[in-house]
Amino acid sequence: MHLLLAEDDENLSRGLSVLFKHEGYDTTCITDGGQVLAAFDRVKPDVCVLDVMLPNQDGISLCSAIRERDPLVPIIMLSACGEEVDRVIGLDSGADDYLTKPFSTRELLSRINAVLRRVSQPQAAPSSAQSDHFALAGITVNGEALKATLGEQSVDLSRREVAILSLFYQSQGKVLSRDEIMNHAWGHDY
Repeated sequence: MHLLLAEDDENLSRGLSVLFKHEGYDTTCITDGGQVLAAFDRVKPDVCVLDVMLPNQDGISLCSAIRERDPLVPIIMLSACGEEVDRVIGLDSGADDYLTKPFSTRELLSRINAVLRRVSQPQAAPSSAQSDHFALAGITVNGEALKATLGEQSVDLSRREVAILSLFYQSQGKVLSRDEIMNHAWGHDY
């Protein structure tokens, strides 16, 4: 599992990095908001932990930008701002959870594990399309390798992206609602 941590307090960032590595996460730490999206595209993390107050680009706008890139990656916001309006803005920007500083590292780990459990829960019996090769709109998807190929170009996919493409493959010719897609990818309890 790869975790992207964007936190401008270098002491907190170092401490959390050690904690995450101890818990088995490969961790990429960024202290400048202006570098987060490039790091996100490079490492394709399984979960993001974003501080709201980052230099050069704030965590709220980063959360929205990450949501545009990957609507399913879990995002947890960290902030010294604990007012209800701050939490609502963070969650409305696309965050899955919001934790106010100071916080317990055990609670942060529990929240990370909780959002990852929701992502990794099987949605239903996996379809053969999700674990095999299938083609959709000229794109060849290899669900086991988590790759999609169009012509000579190949791109890595997340499990959620494969699940969504698999749903589209299984539902060709059918209009799907946002709820149907989200329920398939995240589960009904999310």
